[in-house]
Amino acid sequence: MITRLVEEVLVGGNLEALDQLYTPAMARVARGWIGPFRASFPDTRMQIVQLVSDGNTVAARFRCTGTHLGEWRGHAPTGRRFENIDEAMLR
Repeated sequence: MITRLVEEVLVGGNLEALDQLYTPAMARVARGWIGPFRASFPDTRMQIVQLVSDGNTVAARFRCTGTHLGEWRGHAPTGRRFENIDEAMLR
């Protein structure tokens, strides 16, 4: 699930995959931030560095790179690039 979320949705922009990965309510919430994030940082790339699973819980660490090309949370695009930012996700 985490691999699909990162590769298909966050990097690939396939928001329809959220319906297969989450409940309907969670898919709506995810669309609410992923859609605007992808519009603001359309060249985003994420590399999964580590996945750890313990029963029903999965933690992921990944590196994120992109360029601020669209408005994000009221901030005008800067054109600035970020590279290899460490991120983490817990599900």
